[in-house]
Amino acid sequence: MCVQHWVGSALKNLAKRRKLTRNALIRKAVEELVEKETHSKDWSEAVLEWQGDRQFPRFESHRSKLAQAAADPFE
Repeated sequence: MCVQHWVGSALKNLAKRRKLTRNALIRKAVEELVEKETHSKDWSEAVLEWQGDRQFPRFESHRSKLAQAAADPFE
């Protein structure tokens, strides 16, 4: 598969400006694409629609079992 002429020329010029080889520039672009595509910043529908487990005790219900905070030595 051949790269379109204008893409090849633009890639050559960009590589020259950045002082990289064309292959190094392509590797960097592929790495950035994979990183971007595999670490989505959006929550999935499953997470957005999750209503919780009604059988699970509320977080706040465990606060009464916490120990008292230690005195602040700087006060």
